[in-house]
Amino acid sequence: MRRIWVLGVVCLSLVLVACGGGDSKKGSAAASPDGVKESFASLSGTKTNLVVAVGPGTRVRAYACDGDSTALWWTGDSANGSFSSTSTDGGATLNVKVGDKVEGTVKFKDGKTVDFSAKPVTGAQGLYSVDLASDGKMSGTSLGGNTFAGQFDFKGNTLAGEVTQPGGNKVKINASQSKTGGSTAPGAYLAVLDATGQAKGFQMRTAGKPADGFIAGWVMP
Repeated sequence: MRRIWVLGVVCLSLVLVACGGGDSKKGSAAASPDGVKESFASLSGTKTNLVVAVGPGTRVRAYACDGDSTALWWTGDSANGSFSSTSTDGGATLNVKVGDKVEGTVKFKDGKTVDFSAKPVTGAQGLYSVDLASDGKMSGTSLGGNTFAGQFDFKGNTLAGEVTQPGGNKVKINASQSKTGGSTAPGAYLAVLDATGQAKGFQMRTAGKPADGFIAGWVMP
């Protein structure tokens, strides 16, 4: 299978991962080999998780998902430490100051604005690109350099696997599909994972159809 990060092209819907044990507090992730630094925030007053990835250079990519109906993708370049962009579906605005800290606001389509202060990713946290094969094997990587490998049970709608950080620390993943989810099919997906590996939802990478057709949400069993 071929895995490609597609800018401004994304998400159709998601498939799976969600959560697990492991020592999620070990080993804060350093920058990936290509210079990407990821930061994570849970948006106050919502069920949405956000990952902001900065680098290489001034490149910024960010993805927010709540595992139900919110799936937002932003991409572009920062200028003088600032980044502002409208999500690919045109529904939300992200304003960020990037530097030693990653702080900013998300303004949702309904006008609600949430301030956030994102911290460097730890544990399984990150923005992942993964592939699900017809035999249920799933694998992929986060922009910050974590790797994921697991086995999906199409009949039982469950997933078992683990995330490995660049330093070798592992986080076990055991996921089940949420009640709001639909069917899961082989394909290529994006996802935001929290420190223990819980996914707020995966979105299928679909060229020309950003944030279209949300299918499945996954949660810790």
